[in-house]
Order: sequence, then C-alpha cells, then structure tokens
Amino acid sequence: MHQLGVLIELDLDAAEPASLRPRVRPGVISSHGGMLWVLDRQLPVLLQIDDPAGTAAVTEHLLPLSIAATAGSPPRGQVVADASGCWIVAEQTVLRCTLDMAGALEVHRIDLGHRMAAAAACGSVLLTAGAGVFLLHPDIEPLRVELPTARWMAATAEGFIAVVPTVPEGGAAAFPRTYRMVRIDVDGTVTDGPQMPLSFPVRVGSTGDRMAIYDRRSVAVSIGADLTSTPVPALPARPLMLGGAGDYLWMTTHRPDGTGKTGWWPFNSPHELPAREHGRWLLVLLDPATHRVVAAAAIDDPEPAVTIDEQKRVWVATARGVYLLDPAGTLVELDIAAPLRTE
Repeated sequence: MHQLGVLIELDLDAAEPASLRPRVRPGVISSHGGMLWVLDRQLPVLLQIDDPAGTAAVTEHLLPLSIAATAGSPPRGQVVADASGCWIVAEQTVLRCTLDMAGALEVHRIDLGHRMAAAAACGSVLLTAGAGVFLLHPDIEPLRVELPTARWMAATAEGFIAVVPTVPEGGAAAFPRTYRMVRIDVDGTVTDGPQMPLSFPVRVGSTGDRMAIYDRRSVAVSIGADLTSTPVPALPARPLMLGGAGDYLWMTTHRPDGTGKTGWWPFNSPHELPAREHGRWLLVLLDPATHRVVAAAAIDDPEPAVTIDEQKRVWVATARGVYLLDPAGTLVELDIAAPLRTE
C-alpha cells in the first residue's frame, strides 16, 4: 500500500490583498419629502441623503443593530420613511428614527420579541407582521392586532390592506392555499374581506391605495381599500421580483432573447436592448392598470430596492450603489461616498 501526499508551498507575501469593502453597500431605501434613507445591507449604518437630485448632502448614522454575518448577506429588513424620519424593521427589532429641530437623529429601539417579515406605513403609523401583527405609533407602546400573522400588506390613505393565511403556512395544506383579505385601521380595528386561493410563487406590489396580486396560475387582481377586487392583465413576463413605488409597479426580469410570447419585451426590437455589460437583468417600471412600460433599464442586481420621491423621481438601491432611473432607461449613479459625513 502506497501513501501519496502533496507538499504545497504558499508565498502569502505574494498574494494580492483582499479588496476593501466599500464604505456603504446599500440594502433597502425609502423616500419622503426630498430625502432618501438608505440602510446598509451588512453594517448597522443608516444614510440620510438630503436633496439627492441636487446637492446630495449625505449623513451617516450608526444604529443599535447587529452586523450581518457575511458581506454577501441579503438586504436586512425594511426602511419606511415619513415626514419626521423613518421606521426601520430588522429581525426582531424596530427602530423609530426621528429628526429633531436641530437636525440630529434620535433613535428609539422597540423589541417586539418576534421576527418581523413585512411592514408598511400609513403616515407615521407602522404596521409590521411576522409571528404576530403590531401597530406602532411614535412615542406610544406597540398595539398588538388581533391577527396571528399577515403574509403581505400595503398602506392606504386611511389604514392598511393585509393578506392573511387561513391556516398556518408551515402546516400541511392543499395547494393552492387560501388567504383572506382584511382591512386594518390605524386604531387596530380589523375588517374581514373575501378569501382567495393563491399558488406560489406569489408576487405582490402596492400602488397608491391598492394592492396588486399575481400568482403562479392565473390570479391577477387589484385589491382596493374597501377590499373589493378588480381583475388586471397578467404580467407580460415572469418577474424575478415585483414591488410598488408610488403609483407604479416595478419588476426585475431576465433579458429577452426574442423567442416565446414575450418576444423582445419590454423593448420593441433587439436594437433597443441595453448592452449586457450594463447589467445582466432588467428593471421595468409599469403602469399598474395597463402594464404599459414607463421605463426599462439594465441592472446588475435582480433584487433591488426601489422608491419614488415627491417629484416622481425613481431611486434604486443595489449592492453596488444608489441610482436614479432616468425616463430614457438609464440608471444614473448617485455619488454617496464623496460627500459622506458621520454623526
């Protein structure tokens, strides 16, 4: 019997140093009143960007959150902006971040004891759900809503729409699974609506006062604040991710190759298709009623975060940076590193 071995000599001094992590790796983003809030996907860092389309003054705030395990971690939680600051939902923790009269950020930590997976805000009132559903008002103790959980939710002018499983999703249940539409008022009152069978994967996006729902089969409906449903056209292509920004839907999808029913959608011809070096996927902005393409751009991240400001400018966060979606179909990078200051 012969034993074989290999001796490897490594010259570690000759190895190239590991590339430095960018100071900011954007994860989630939200806009209100000419201000962007961006949460780093790994570090407990919140960026406050004043006048992003103009002077773009960037302030870095450190938060009482843990550091994500790896640099490749997906975006943590959600950030939801309002008139006086923002809410941050991350794991079992909710942070209320409020700007005082001097412009300093005050952070109040709320531990709900349950991991929160969804959130939406009506004004400064936050609805969050996971193992429990809670309403949070600034400076008021959390109010537990009489629901076991909510799978998806959207804000309306006067409250929230939520989609609630009729049986625990972890248990044995027939497919498609049945969900119930409910309305939740800002005082915690729950109004039951109709039930709806849904087959995964389910894509949901909120636009204005409505929630658009698409499933794997043929469900394509828009739910209003009164819990009535209106059929809408099926999505023109299979989304990798779907969401809402203001009055628009947005989705990411694969680059077309001209085959199948979709052809070169969202473009009219291959000549309009952006070069692959600009991004492996496409970000498409849609009219929610007709699915007319408002803008389409190449993107380097299939799971971006998207928000819209009061001037109808669409801002996009990927792991590489923050971008403005130009109506012509270009992502213009916002330089957030140069003007960065820490508080």
